[in-house]
Amino acid sequence: MKLITKDILNKTPALSGKTRSLGAQVKFTARFVNSNQPHMISWCLAEYNPVTGTAWGMIDEYTTTEGFTIRWDYFSIPALESGTYGLVKRISLNS
Repeated sequence: MKLITKDILNKTPALSGKTRSLGAQVKFTARFVNSNQPHMISWCLAEYNPVTGTAWGMIDEYTTTEGFTIRWDYFSIPALESGTYGLVKRISLNS
């Protein structure tokens, strides 16, 4: 499944680090989720490089051993689309 639509691409800032400056308000343009028990992951897209497929945003994970963890990090859209993390679905966010 193609996760990045033209609409999402147009709304998502380039991968530049500008949204990561101190005090900056981060706006998510899409959310991608899997529900592979017992390890569920949600990726919230804030910045994206369409050439490399590299994205940056918030990653929210749940495992039965660790519970919930939230971190800000890079992630790969091609890896999400390839099935590396199981079936990943896109949830577009209204802006």
